[in-house]
Amino acid sequence: MELAIVIPARRASARLPEKLLLAESGLPLLAHTLAQCLKVPSLGSPTRVIAAVDCEELQQIAISAGAEAVLT
Repeated sequence: MELAIVIPARRASARLPEKLLLAESGLPLLAHTLAQCLKVPSLGSPTRVIAAVDCEELQQIAISAGAEAVLT
């Protein structure tokens, strides 16, 4: 059985502009989120972590974090 975690990641944010790009600790928020998802134990098969993003900058962050990225 293949497992997948899909994280919707939209650059626009009404309350905190570009929230997913903020890097208060050195890494963007999206990278932290994806790193935690990549730690989920799989049941004998690799777990796919996919970021559904709306811009190339978020796509690059996802790929750098070790996740897959799909432009939506």
